[in-house]
Amino acid sequence: MPQFDAARGQADAAMTLADGALHRTGLQWLRDAMDGTTPVPPFVHELGIRLERADRGLVIGSFEPRQFHLNGLATVHGGVLATLADTVASCAVLSIAPVGVVTPTLEMKINFLRPATMASGTLTAEGRLISSGRTTALAEARISDAHGKQISHATVTCTLIAVQPEDLG
Repeated sequence: MPQFDAARGQADAAMTLADGALHRTGLQWLRDAMDGTTPVPPFVHELGIRLERADRGLVIGSFEPRQFHLNGLATVHGGVLATLADTVASCAVLSIAPVGVVTPTLEMKINFLRPATMASGTLTAEGRLISSGRTTALAEARISDAHGKQISHATVTCTLIAVQPEDLG
């Protein structure tokens, strides 16, 4: 995964990411982010989320829990897991977006099935498109530990928004 250049600034990175929607399909953007030809969002880099696979309607990511991801109970904070789930599910929606369309999350629900700890090893998050309409899409995310045990399940609703060049202004 390419490193985020802090000197470039987050505003510049956000502009680059949004501008990508004007020139590439969502799937093209995801694959370009995976191979390093376009920057990943800074929070994805900072949390350590890695996109491993992107196909139409399917995105798989991985995440290695670190000490700074833990809460006071020595388990991975639920917000970190929710971010991982939201990332792969919304990317599954993005993978079907045509040029000029972005797919921000509108709503999310997550169930935590078991705690993730440092002993859980690398977590795998699979985002799958469930349904897509003209203005919204529904996806799910399943997070599993290195032993194949499911950690959480989430559903994510995204809105599909056409972006115009003047919106980036």
